[in-house]
Amino acid sequence: MTKIIKKDDKFALVVNDVTTPITEIVDDGKTLKLPANDVNRKYFSIARFEDKATNNELELSYKQTVKLGTGSTRRNVKPLEDFLEGDEKTKYIELRDKAMAKRKEANKPTPMTAKEKALRALERAKAQLAELEALEAKAEKPKGKKKELKKAQ
Repeated sequence: MTKIIKKDDKFALVVNDVTTPITEIVDDGKTLKLPANDVNRKYFSIARFEDKATNNELELSYKQTVKLGTGSTRRNVKPLEDFLEGDEKTKYIELRDKAMAKRKEANKPTPMTAKEKALRALERAKAQLAELEALEAKAEKPKGKKKELKKAQ
């Protein structure tokens, strides 16, 4: 039996009647860092202890390890051709390659005609002209209006 006990505002872990003091408190004083134990617990919340403890004791149950991060949950799936044999396999590979070639050909962009190229160039030139006109209009704004308003007051 494994449990956490609290005596004189200090915590300890009891594993099979062997008491080990818990000296490390992490997370700004909110969490106990437990020593090695048989219930596979590494940390325990002080607030949870305060809520659930009876007579300053709380029995711990086993907690399974959860692996986070780089572990993969994908199955190792074999390609379909591994399940075929002989003529079926070669026919499947031929059909797959033929379909992939057709898809690649269908996804190629069609070349632009001379008219489309000229229209695109015209659109770009119009956009550049509009930008230049906006810059000229901004540069032509009179700068002395603020001074005139201050003098009038």
